[in-house]
Amino acid sequence: MPKLLFALFLVGISLTAGANPKSILALQAIERGIGGHLGVIAIDTKTGRRIEYKSAKRFLMCSTFKLSLVAHILKRADSGEEKLDRLISFSPADLLEYAPVTSRRVSEKKMSIKDLSIAVLQYSDNTAANLLLHEQGGPAGLTQFLRSIGDQITRIDRSEPALNTPKGDFDTTTPEAIAETVRKLVLGDVLSPTSRAFFTEWLLSNAVSNARFRAGVPDSWKVADRGGSGDGGVTNDIGVLFGPNDQKIVLAAFTSGSTKPRSEIEKALAEVAKLATAEFADH
Repeated sequence: MPKLLFALFLVGISLTAGANPKSILALQAIERGIGGHLGVIAIDTKTGRRIEYKSAKRFLMCSTFKLSLVAHILKRADSGEEKLDRLISFSPADLLEYAPVTSRRVSEKKMSIKDLSIAVLQYSDNTAANLLLHEQGGPAGLTQFLRSIGDQITRIDRSEPALNTPKGDFDTTTPEAIAETVRKLVLGDVLSPTSRAFFTEWLLSNAVSNARFRAGVPDSWKVADRGGSGDGGVTNDIGVLFGPNDQKIVLAAFTSGSTKPRSEIEKALAEVAKLATAEFADH
């Protein structure tokens, strides 16, 4: 057995077909650098090749759940069950601590479903997320949407900000499960072409995850993502990396248990994105 494969065998890491053992060892090194746990899956959608590291382990989602939340809304709009121009009422009593958009617009007393969705994906506004979650059937409604598109793993049990605190399997996913969901929502046919275009545009315009995947990809690449942060060193990012030659890499990276500063863990996620683009850039 080659030395690299033997080393991976000793730590219980298996390789998928076509995976580069050096990439797995690089992810191990990234994990050691931050402490705690790192879970990653990168999928080259052209070839089907994958890099997986602890991809079946459950991690707390935190604000990465917002990607699925807005997709759920757009799916309901596609079917006529929701209207993006419908106005939702809210007041100062609804404002959470992190509300960069809704806090500025609370004097208007109402925002449209579309504007709330943009606030969620571009600025991770927690008040907007809770307002939308309530309107779309709560955590159970969002979980049911995920089940309807084939995700049997991801679960949403609470709203903001409680879902950022670990509680068993509540509000968790696995990298492999959420990556497949991201692929279906961003690149598949779950959403209509019009809704998918809106969705992708909003993810590409994400303004609050610049230190994560975006910091690790070459300048010619674009990132459509949604990050998440929570208690216990939880720092996450999920999305699609778009290369200049029509490359599309679905990437999900989650951490837990690290005591490093958030900025250091974010650098680790940037390294994950750098590794993924280097591995798949020529394919």
